[in-house]
Amino acid sequence: MQEMIRQARGDRLFPGEGGLDLRGLLGALPADLPISLEIPCAKSMPALERVRRALAATQAMLDAR
Repeated sequence: MQEMIRQARGDRLFPGEGGLDLRGLLGALPADLPISLEIPCAKSMPALERVRRALAATQAMLDAR
């Protein structure tokens, strides 16, 4: 349980990299519903790289919708 809490609070994967069915979840939502990203990541990386990876992963997820 402690590991799940640690991951949830501070070390998540980018969309599509984890085990959650995000495509299924997004498919159940209205297409015009605003969404936001919250991806705390323990891995150190430059902010611009993090934003680029988050954008690319999210765009791929939405395009597959």
